[in-house]
Amino acid sequence: MEGANQTNDLPSIPINLSLPLKEFKFVASTLKDGLIQAFDNEIPKMSMPDIRIHLNLVWEDYRGVINDQCSVLPGKILQLNNISDLTIEILTLEISDEDCAVISAILQACKSISTLNFVAYGTTITDLGVQQIVQGLGKLKSLNSITISFSDCKNLGEESFNQLITVTGSLSQLTKLGFAFYDNPNFSDKNALKAGQIITNFTATITSFVFVVDNTQVTDDALVEIAKQIGALTKLESLHLFLNGLKITDKAISHLTEAISSLMNLSEFSLKASKYLSYCSP
Repeated sequence: MEGANQTNDLPSIPINLSLPLKEFKFVASTLKDGLIQAFDNEIPKMSMPDIRIHLNLVWEDYRGVINDQCSVLPGKILQLNNISDLTIEILTLEISDEDCAVISAILQACKSISTLNFVAYGTTITDLGVQQIVQGLGKLKSLNSITISFSDCKNLGEESFNQLITVTGSLSQLTKLGFAFYDNPNFSDKNALKAGQIITNFTATITSFVFVVDNTQVTDDALVEIAKQIGALTKLESLHLFLNGLKITDKAISHLTEAISSLMNLSEFSLKASKYLSYCSP
């Protein structure tokens, strides 16, 4: 198991704790000796109150089972009061509802964080599992940046995606928001419209928005509405839209480009819709 000061090839290098460390990045994965053991080994280094901790928990065990010991992780995380950035990556094929309950508890233990990246890709996560994770997400009232990415999760229905989007609306301090739901056949216009509705909660504050819906069921109708809502984000500085593989036409693209042209503070922008021309209206 790797801590922040190790690689696969080098022995552990002791950290001189008298140094004025400002940031500490700790990556723990289930692939090695066990996430808990690695976490315990690093806790003394991470407990210094002046260090900003970037904590990255990765579940990628090919057996698809989160170790039962992980149920003690929330308590261990509560020993630390200086976690600022949290990344959770669920990359294992199988994940149970019980596992999701543990992950929800971990989120609640990190309720003072300012940045969250939550990634689930290619897993068998269920609607019930998502409900539990949403409960944890709703507790993160200090967040100013969140990215939620649930992609290639074919067991999830429309309502689960709506819950993942809706919970961000209660996070009143957000300035950066990202949704990525690509490769999901059940992600529909209803979900896209919900995302558009949510960003209107942050019209006066949001500076960055990412929306990735490649290879979903999103159509022109939803994108035309989202274009209107994006156009109202007057503080927006960064915008990235990924619309590859959608059955959309130049109608959606023209509305989006018109909205984007009205954003006077925009300094960073990308729009990727590689296949839309195939569906362009005459």
